[in-house]
Amino acid sequence: MKHFITPSRKVVAFGVDGSQDHLITKDLKPVTLPDAPRETWIIDYEEGEVRVDRHKVFLLARNSAIRRINAAYEAELASIRSEYPESEQMTWDKQEREARAFLADSATDTPLLDAMATGRGIDKTELATRIIAKADAWMQASGLATGKRQALEGQVKAAETVEAVEAISWE
Repeated sequence: MKHFITPSRKVVAFGVDGSQDHLITKDLKPVTLPDAPRETWIIDYEEGEVRVDRHKVFLLARNSAIRRINAAYEAELASIRSEYPESEQMTWDKQEREARAFLADSATDTPLLDAMATGRGIDKTELATRIIAKADAWMQASGLATGKRQALEGQVKAAETVEAVEAISWE
C-alpha cells in the first residue's frame, strides 16, 4: 500500500498496483508508516513525522476490552431471559413480591398470582413456590455474572499494557 497524509492529518492508503493513482491529489503527502501492526495504528502526524500514539492505542484496547466483557455479560444473561417473552419479564418483580407475600401470609391480596394460577390451572401455593425458586435462581445467575463482569472490568482498569488488556477474557 502507498500511504499519504491528508491536509486534515488523516492517513489514507492506495493500492501499489496504480489502479487508484487517479485518487492521489496534490494536497496528499506521501509518508512511511511506523513498523507496527496495522490494527494498532493510531497515527499522529507532527512536523513531518508519522508516529504511533501508544497511549491512544492502550486506551482503545482498554475500551474495546470493556465493551467485549459487557457484551459477553449481556449475552450470558440474555440466554436465560430468551426463554421468556419480554412482556412476561416485565411482571417478574410483581410476581416475586406477590409470591413471597402470599407464602408469608395467605390472606394477602395477590391479583397477579390469582390470575396466573387460574390461567395455568394450578394451585396458588405451588405457583408461588415455583416463582420464588425461579426468582432465586435468576438472582444467583445474575449475581455471579455481575460479579464476574465487575472483576474483569477491574482487571482491565488495572492492566498496564495492551498485551495485558487483550489477555483478559470472559471465558
